[in-house]
Amino acid sequence: MESKSANFRKQMRRDRRLLEQYGAAFKLVTKQQELQAGIADFSALHRARWSARGGSSVLTPKVEKMLAEVGTHHIADGRFRLWLLQSGHQTIAARIMVAAGGEVSAWNSGFDQAWADQHPSLLTLLAAIEHAWEVGDDRMDLGGGGRAYKYRFADAEDLLRWLTIVPRGPRYPLTRLSLVPCHIHRSISTRLPVPVKERLRSLNKLPIAANRRPHNAPNNRHGIIKWRR
Repeated sequence: MESKSANFRKQMRRDRRLLEQYGAAFKLVTKQQELQAGIADFSALHRARWSARGGSSVLTPKVEKMLAEVGTHHIADGRFRLWLLQSGHQTIAARIMVAAGGEVSAWNSGFDQAWADQHPSLLTLLAAIEHAWEVGDDRMDLGGGGRAYKYRFADAEDLLRWLTIVPRGPRYPLTRLSLVPCHIHRSISTRLPVPVKERLRSLNKLPIAANRRPHNAPNNRHGIIKWRR
């Protein structure tokens, strides 16, 4: 944080103190008996944030089951990190991080809009960043998407490029043909502005993910934090 602007550091300290005055506290889930409730809180907050935009295309029942299974196996070794910001018995923000080999990746998050003025999602990310430093991680990937808040923390950037490779062979023409609907969907999706995609999804007119961007747009750019130890 020392490399960030004085105004940003001041804002984070002020909002954290304010949350503490409200009795809010950050918590890294480390006990199996707390995992299911934590994932349920995360899911509820994430869905609530996306409900006005046509719903989340990420969090399905199968994904929730996957999170529970991964968490069960990896909260003890720190590879699955579920961060909660709680005030009393209420969870006001939740964030899932995954880690391996000294690298941490931000997976997804959610927060209660009623607390938006206190920036609970940013502060939960900050808690995860501070913890990663303390346990000796070397690098954090803040995830795809060129959202401004990520670059308030990041000090570098990775660019992810996608390629579709179809080996030549007897089934080559059929395979290429089977990919046409996907390519058309992607072409339309990458050209529509995000607000338009959100309106279409909310009307259930087209199955277009609201958070997809063109391959050369910010969604393929990952904000990175690197620590020099």
